[in-house]
Amino acid sequence: MAIDFQAPAGGSWVPAGNYPGPIWNQVVNCIRNPMAAGLNVDWTRKQGYLIVMDIHHFSEFCEAYDHLVCDFIQDYFLRFSKHLNFLLQSESIHGSIYKFVGDAIIFLIEAEPRDKLGRIIEVCEGVFPIWHEEFSQRYPLNDTNIAIVISKVECWEGLVKGDRYWDFSIWGKGINYAFKVFKNYPTEGKLALTREVINDLPPGHGLRLSNLGGTSEICLVAD
Repeated sequence: MAIDFQAPAGGSWVPAGNYPGPIWNQVVNCIRNPMAAGLNVDWTRKQGYLIVMDIHHFSEFCEAYDHLVCDFIQDYFLRFSKHLNFLLQSESIHGSIYKFVGDAIIFLIEAEPRDKLGRIIEVCEGVFPIWHEEFSQRYPLNDTNIAIVISKVECWEGLVKGDRYWDFSIWGKGINYAFKVFKNYPTEGKLALTREVINDLPPGHGLRLSNLGGTSEICLVAD
């Protein structure tokens, strides 16, 4: 099966899933009605907290230090995947690293374990010392920095299979929103929480939060 990605005159472009750019309605319709498009899809509905970790100025790093990129990205994925997976091993939280998208790590924690939310935030805060103390000694980071967004999501995940294409995919409004936070707000070196996550925090949580970009819908966790 082949999908025509060329939008006709008047065709609209819409954001879908966690793709980095807009795609045409036809692809969205394939996702919504896969059988009609000749795709074999086994979707599972998920709810929970989504942790998205992204690198700022990674393109500049690649251009300046192309000889270090392979070692760096492998080191980055292995080190921080291990750190985030600590949540699963130590706190009996059900979740998984969904995917590496470019230089982003997407980690889905299922079932909205509100009683564990404080611990989830604490583990995410532990990412930044690793970056500044370990990676800054191994690599010339300069302006290269990381950011993390935690959002609350209802999404669908599953394996999409066509004649010549297989992919494990996840899509949903909350995933798009997390990536928009990186794009539209100054999050470098920070941990950001969306309003739905903040609302789940227990009374007396002790976190110092500051509004991001003049809106109370996204807050940074202060150092």
